[in-house]
Amino acid sequence: MSEEISLETPHHTVSVHESHKHLFMLNMPILAPHQFSDMLSVLDTAAPGDEVDVHINSEGGCLATTVQIIHAMRTSNAYVTTFLAGEAYSAAGMILLAGDNIRVVDHGLFMAHSFSAGAGDSKAHELTQYVEASNKWFDRLVRDYYKDFLSRKEINALLKGQDIWLMDHEVRERLIKKQGGVKP
Repeated sequence: MSEEISLETPHHTVSVHESHKHLFMLNMPILAPHQFSDMLSVLDTAAPGDEVDVHINSEGGCLATTVQIIHAMRTSNAYVTTFLAGEAYSAAGMILLAGDNIRVVDHGLFMAHSFSAGAGDSKAHELTQYVEASNKWFDRLVRDYYKDFLSRKEINALLKGQDIWLMDHEVRERLIKKQGGVKP
């Protein structure tokens, strides 16, 4: 954990924070939140100056878990660098874009698409309510998470069911544009 050291002299106090660097490999399907307890805990308890690297090579997975991870990344005191280290599909691509700094390896592949869902043994009216609520929720997520990366036209196409595939160089070009011409 981080340590704060204070030195007092007759004229001033100097505080020095010992920072930490953490590495997480997101190289599996994103399923239950308990799979990511260590990463979520580090993000939630990080001190200013801490760094978290998240290497992503995943086909994606559960949106509810993804929302929790992205919230922890966005609210963390740590500086989070995400790496497209192979594939970042679906929910994994959303997590990739939540980094403070985003790196893309050669031959990395990104994919965004609509969600898949099931409602088990629900009654007809419950299924209808579930689909309506899920569509509204997903629309908000997509417009928030992809707003500075995909065009409005691409977001609308994605919401209508079109998959968006981007090669490593296309992801880099969009990140440069998003960052105002600064190479990621």
